[in-house]
Amino acid sequence: MERKTSITICDVLRKEFSTEAEAIQDFEEEDTVDDLTVAEPGEQQEIPVDIMAVNAEAAVLPVINDEHGRLSDIFEALETATGQSVIPFKMGSIAPEVSSLARHKIFEFGGERYAMSHKLRESVIDKFYVRIMKALTSGIPFHEELNTTVVYRDSDYHTLALSEDEWTYVMARFRNYKEKLYVTAKNKLVLEILPERK
Repeated sequence: MERKTSITICDVLRKEFSTEAEAIQDFEEEDTVDDLTVAEPGEQQEIPVDIMAVNAEAAVLPVINDEHGRLSDIFEALETATGQSVIPFKMGSIAPEVSSLARHKIFEFGGERYAMSHKLRESVIDKFYVRIMKALTSGIPFHEELNTTVVYRDSDYHTLALSEDEWTYVMARFRNYKEKLYVTAKNKLVLEILPERK
């Protein structure tokens, strides 16, 4: 009498899984990280390439959008290094084709482009508040140019003492008085608050 063997779908799948598991194990045993050549950081040797000898049209990017936040990371590192909240594009060697930043506002002033942080520097705002209060309680107007210069890696960069979010916050605190922000004929950005009620 002939013996019949029944096989279920579970038996087939179990066999498939065990075969795949063995193949993965064999692969892991054969190809370890020790067998791979991994370049260590700092172990780069640039190969000279004479691109000027090639008659090719240079690519021009129409726009650059900071979709992954890499450029904002650069600006945030510069904020930490300088203590500023308004960073010139030149300081970060950022291309002028950048049209959006992940976590910053692009601000153009005096022919220059800047990345403005949305973070409020409370210590800086508090110092402005104290100086404004001192002027107003003495009966004199507060009048200050926000243009400033910062030194970074032995180079001077023109920037602004406050970001848009910061000067908006300061002006909001003195909204009961005559406050305004304006640009002079000499391209100076001025914050003015008068000891007069609106």
